[in-house]
Amino acid sequence: MNILESGTFIEELKALSQLLGGSFQSYDKSAVMKLDNEKGYGEVKAYEFLPGFQLKVYDIELTEELRFIKDDPSHQPLYLLYSLKGQVEHQFQSEEETNLIKPMHNVILSTSESDKSEVTIPSDTPIKLSVIFIDQKQLQRTQQGESIRLAIKRITDELDEKASFKYIGDFTPETSVFATQLLNLKRNDIIGRLMLEANVYNIIASQLDDHLRNQDNPDQNESPLSKDELYEIINLYDYIRENLELEHTIKELALESGLTAKKLQIGFGYLYGSSVNNFVQYLRLERAKTLLIEDELSISEIVYEIGFSSKSYLSKLFRERYQMSPSDYRSQYKRKKLIFELNYTSRANKTMDEKAINEIVEKSRENNAKFGITGCLVYYQDSFYQILEGERRDILQLYDNILKDERHNQVSLLWKGDKSVRLFKDWSLGYISPTGSFRNKLIDYDLDLDVNELLSYDLTSSKSTKVFWLQIRRMIKAAKKEDKK
Repeated sequence: MNILESGTFIEELKALSQLLGGSFQSYDKSAVMKLDNEKGYGEVKAYEFLPGFQLKVYDIELTEELRFIKDDPSHQPLYLLYSLKGQVEHQFQSEEETNLIKPMHNVILSTSESDKSEVTIPSDTPIKLSVIFIDQKQLQRTQQGESIRLAIKRITDELDEKASFKYIGDFTPETSVFATQLLNLKRNDIIGRLMLEANVYNIIASQLDDHLRNQDNPDQNESPLSKDELYEIINLYDYIRENLELEHTIKELALESGLTAKKLQIGFGYLYGSSVNNFVQYLRLERAKTLLIEDELSISEIVYEIGFSSKSYLSKLFRERYQMSPSDYRSQYKRKKLIFELNYTSRANKTMDEKAINEIVEKSRENNAKFGITGCLVYYQDSFYQILEGERRDILQLYDNILKDERHNQVSLLWKGDKSVRLFKDWSLGYISPTGSFRNKLIDYDLDLDVNELLSYDLTSSKSTKVFWLQIRRMIKAAKKEDKK
């Protein structure tokens, strides 16, 4: 039995990473563990929004059962759990009964000060699970946490210091809409962070609402379809999103899900507030917006990618929703003359040495200068951190080549997005060596550099990446001044 000592979700994730042999990357207020070995595959992310308000998201499959004890000795925090896929077991050590955290069921738990929780993650089972942690005592110390503390007051009023609390709700697919968006969220910019927090608040609201409705009217069941039928509707969301080029008629989706056309319409209306056709149309138009600014595809090629029948049909629907044509949308974006920035991190292979790094830097300077790409490469303790700036098409093509480069592994996109000015204008690339010295084609000095402080920034947000690279740029300028003396 493994024991996870009480701590923040980020500290617990680090301990889990050491236990499973995964790679662990920590930022200011978030962390990610990536697993790809004989013990399993997938990733677990942890976020801290406020003291006493945290999130952990599992998207993982283990090859062996994992059992651990969670100890919360000093207080009674609430845990709001929601599984999209897979079944996790939970048991209070003071009880004989095992609590099953089933897919699409709201679960709210709180361990008494004298109790402990035992959690079992099964083997060979894909697990998609969100866990929200709320500690009312810590939230009392922050003004921002007042709204959350008031929202959970009805539950916390029920808590008994001597007894653990549990609420195992009925099948509640409404929460799955927000949980699905949470798990599928890939944006790493400030908008992505806002979307993340919005989905967390929506999950909290949905789970608390389910608990209150169950307390007030436990026999109430508003769902128009069965659990299995609603689960099929939710599965169709991923199927449509991943196959937009297909026609997606009602008949085809009915065959894919095993549901009648009538139940499809009822299910989409209940979960997404939309007809099937309007929902598919919405996903296609949102994808078209992304392709118009991220790729150099022609409008005709985009029509093919998203499954529309013609350019005129895309233009008609696009104008109705966004009040401009696809061409005008693309032109408006390009007129802004924005610089595209991409940040990533990776691990060097064991064969990497300083000679090999010098070769990478010199070759990169030569190639990137041809395309007007600027940036900086940081190499420290077998890890690469790089910022790339330039035209969106050129940066994405370069990043695609970087992903295929066998000289490093565990490549992780930290942040990408648009900005108005470059941070690095006068050089193509440079790097900080393991000794802490900075080099580019103009300088070769040892700088007074606290690398550990620099790498403490949360590089998954646009603001933090800017601060990080501004620090690097400041050191470069300082070295240039020394060179001129």
